[in-house]
Amino acid sequence: MFCMDCGTEIIEGAKFCINCGAEIMVGFGKKKGQKEIRDEGKVILQKTVSDARIDCKSINDSAPLKEEVIEDIFSHIFCIRGEFGKYVYITGKDRMSPEIMNNLKEHFMSGDSAEKPLLVFEYGGEKLKSGIVITNKRLVWDYERGLNEIFLTDIKYAAIGKSKLATVMHIVSMNHGIYPKAYLTWMNNEERFVAKFKKFISAIHKVFGINMENQKIKDSFLIHACEGISVDKMYCEVGSPTIPQSSGKYQKAKRYFNIPDSDELFLIYDNTVLRNCKKGFALCTSGFYYCLGKSEYILWDKFASVKIAKSFGGFQVDGAEFVTSSSGDSLQLLTVLISIQESLIEL
Repeated sequence: MFCMDCGTEIIEGAKFCINCGAEIMVGFGKKKGQKEIRDEGKVILQKTVSDARIDCKSINDSAPLKEEVIEDIFSHIFCIRGEFGKYVYITGKDRMSPEIMNNLKEHFMSGDSAEKPLLVFEYGGEKLKSGIVITNKRLVWDYERGLNEIFLTDIKYAAIGKSKLATVMHIVSMNHGIYPKAYLTWMNNEERFVAKFKKFISAIHKVFGINMENQKIKDSFLIHACEGISVDKMYCEVGSPTIPQSSGKYQKAKRYFNIPDSDELFLIYDNTVLRNCKKGFALCTSGFYYCLGKSEYILWDKFASVKIAKSFGGFQVDGAEFVTSSSGDSLQLLTVLISIQESLIEL
């Protein structure tokens, strides 16, 4: 079924469109592969959704409550029970103890009757004396070190990182304010959690028309996945949003990774001390291009199904081993690739 207003495919059971926020009317969907566009009262059917452009209209007073839309988005993205370990609780899927419920209400919730907890992460089984809470309005974290909070609609992007031996999530606001780190210690699959959280924020941006510029859906996923990463610039270059042809790595990457002339480059990782791009990879318009002795590529429609995993010196993509300069670089690049893969699965 597809949204009557913007043509985005509707997830099963959703009350609202995750793209434009329109209420879903049961029985008015179209066959898969079609999109509706209204033009002066006429309905025009288009055959694909993948080339649709993001509708940037804002939610107005007659639209559904934004909290309800956010709940639908969250339940669609964070849908796998137990994915992040025994200290992460998803409302409606996991049972929380009375101690956790009491501390949640006392220390993390605002008292607003419209606010509901969506995800709770307690640090090390401490009954939520400190941790991370995602509600349908805010991200709240780390009570014992000082409570930090930010409205979901005020988050520009999130990025994974390292702080001593801990894995952390960095939060940047729309006005470029940098918030204290949110520690992910005791959580399983930290990189996948951050990738999904980034996808969650990206979906909120689309629904509420935040900072979007009518970019193609696939390109916007690439841009959002690369936002906020801080990798050694000797090895990695990130576009804003694309890498200019005047860049020192641009032509070398095009040559050694055998990237089509028509492709734009969003990120280049050059795994050579001499900075010659004879080993490494690039994220491009059409796919993941790389060279490990010989040039190879994985187009985005295939990338959604490849295996991505940590390895001792870096990470693997479809069996190809990429060694990075540091564990911090490895973690961030791995999160970027997982974030892209998660988004491509939806297309």
